[in-house]
Amino acid sequence: MQRYEVEQVVKELNKYIEKELWFDFTVIRLLQDKIIIHGGLSLSYPDIEIQFKGIFFTSLLMDWKTNTSQSSLFLLNGEEAKQMNLKLKVEQSHFIFKFLAEAYSEEVELLIVAQEISYRLLTVKEDI
Repeated sequence: MQRYEVEQVVKELNKYIEKELWFDFTVIRLLQDKIIIHGGLSLSYPDIEIQFKGIFFTSLLMDWKTNTSQSSLFLLNGEEAKQMNLKLKVEQSHFIFKFLAEAYSEEVELLIVAQEISYRLLTVKEDI
C-alpha cells in the first residue's frame, strides 16, 4: 500500500467512529502476519472489521473503549514515527498505527506496525 492509501483508510475509519456515541474494539484474531479487530457499539454485533496485514510488531489490549469525540486511530509520522522506528527497528514498507484507548493515559501505546490496513462494514449504516 502507498502512504496516501493508508492515510485515506485511517481518515475514513475515524470519520465513521466519530459519528457514534461510543465505540468499543476487540481483537478477534491474530494469525502469523494478520490481525483482525472488530469494533462497534456492541461487540456482540460489531459494526466494522479492521484488518492489518504484514504485521511486524504489535502491542495491544485485547479489548478497549475509545472516545468518539476525537480521532482514535492514527498513522504515526514525523518525529513520533522516527522515534518509534529507532526504538522498534521497523522494517521499511511498514506503517506505524496507534489507537487511543479511553480510560488509559497516552503513555499506554496501542500499536500495530503493518504493511496494510483495510476495513469492511459488518452492519448496514450510513456510508463512511
